[in-house]
Amino acid sequence: MRQSLLIVGLLGVSGCSYTRFDDVTKDSPAVELRGQGVVSAGFASVTLRSGTSNYLLSSGVDAAALYSLGGVDRPDRDPSHSFSCASSAHCYLSSSPSAVERRVAGVRRTCAVFALGLESDGSGARLSLACTDMTRRVLPVPAEVAAALTPDAKFKLGEPQTASAADGSIAASLPSAGAVWWYPPSSDKPLLLTAPTGRQGWGAAMALSWYDGRRLLFIADAAGKSVDVLELMDDATVTQLGCVSDATAFASRLALGRFDKDAAPDLALSGAGKVQVIPGTKWAGLSPTCSAVKTVTAVPPAGCQEDEEVANCAAGEFGSSLAAADLDDDGRDELLVGAPGLSVRGESAAGAVFALQLGSKQFQRSDVFFVSSASSGDRLGSSVAAISLDGPDALVAGASGGGKSIAFYCSELAVNSSRSGRCR
Repeated sequence: MRQSLLIVGLLGVSGCSYTRFDDVTKDSPAVELRGQGVVSAGFASVTLRSGTSNYLLSSGVDAAALYSLGGVDRPDRDPSHSFSCASSAHCYLSSSPSAVERRVAGVRRTCAVFALGLESDGSGARLSLACTDMTRRVLPVPAEVAAALTPDAKFKLGEPQTASAADGSIAASLPSAGAVWWYPPSSDKPLLLTAPTGRQGWGAAMALSWYDGRRLLFIADAAGKSVDVLELMDDATVTQLGCVSDATAFASRLALGRFDKDAAPDLALSGAGKVQVIPGTKWAGLSPTCSAVKTVTAVPPAGCQEDEEVANCAAGEFGSSLAAADLDDDGRDELLVGAPGLSVRGESAAGAVFALQLGSKQFQRSDVFFVSSASSGDRLGSSVAAISLDGPDALVAGASGGGKSIAFYCSELAVNSSRSGRCR
C-alpha cells in the first residue's frame, strides 16, 4: 500500500528527513525516474558521464532505458531512449552493467556494457554496449562463449557480468560456462582468461581497476567464497597476484571506491548480509595462494541496522547492490549498500539504501535513503549508482518491484554551502 506524504514531516518530526520526500511538487530532493514500459526497470543500474552531462542506464528483464540526468540536478524523468538486447530472444541483460569510454566502431564513445546474446541478423554472439549517442554497439566474444549461447541455452536472470576501468578496458563473464574474458583499451579482440583449478561459476561478480599504471581484475566464484586478483597487461600477459577466501560467502557483490585516506582504489565486498572493505594497499602483499579475508580487511564486517523507520533486516537482503559515492565532497567515498527487502515505515520490501563511512575501527552508518511514498514490494536498492556532480555526489537507486528508479540529490552528510538547490 502506498503511504501518503506526511506534511508535518517538513516541520521536523523525529526521524524524518526532508531528503526522503519525493512527493514535494517543486524541486523535490528525491526524483522518480519512470520505467516507461521496461519490465522491472531498476533491476540493474549504471551511471555514465559524457562531457559535462550525466546519464543513467536502468535495466529490467527485457530492455534497458537511458535517461539524461543533465550536468546538475535537473534529470529527465522519462527515458530518452531504450535498448533491447539484440532484438533477439536469445539475449541476456547483465545485472552489473558498467560504464566505459573507449573507441568503438572507430569513434570514441561513452557507453554502458549491458548485455550478451545472439544477434538477430545471424552474425553470432556479441557483447552489447548502449552508448550516450543513442546507438547500440557490439563487441565479439570468445568462441567458447559463442558456443554456449545456443538457441536452447538457458541462463539465470542477469547472469552475464561486466566490469570496466578508467583506461577503457572491459571485462565480461558468463559464470555458468566458467568463462571470463577481457578487452584491452585499444583492441576489440576478446582475450579469454583461465580459471584457477576448482573454481565453479568463475566470474559471478567482478571489478576492474586502473590505477598508477596497473590494471587489476577481481573475480569472485559463484559461491562468493573466493576472490582472485589478476593483473592484466597491455601485451595480454596475465599474472595472478593472489586470492582471498573464506568458509562463508563474502563476495556475492564487488565494488571499487576510495574509502580510506590514500588514493589507491579499495575493494568493497558483500555476502551473507555483511559488507567489508579490503584496502588497495593490501594487494601488493598477497601471494597466489588464498589468504583468509579477515586478515586483509580494513575493519570488521558491517551488517544491516534497524531503526524506527527501517526494519526487518532478517529479510532485508542487505548488500544486494554496492556502489561508491562521495556524498560529503571530502575526497573519500561512502559505501552505498542496497537492501531491497527492508520494510520501510511498515511497508514490506519497500527497500532502502544505506550510506556507510569507513572509520578507523568500524563502519559508521551515516545516512539511509528511502522515499516517503514507499510502497510494499517496491524493492528500492535493487541496484545503486553514484551521480557525479560538481560538489557532493548524488545517487540513484533502482526499485525493480516498482519498475522505476529514484535519484536522491540530498544527503545529511553534505554541508549546506555545497548542497544542491533541491536541499532545504
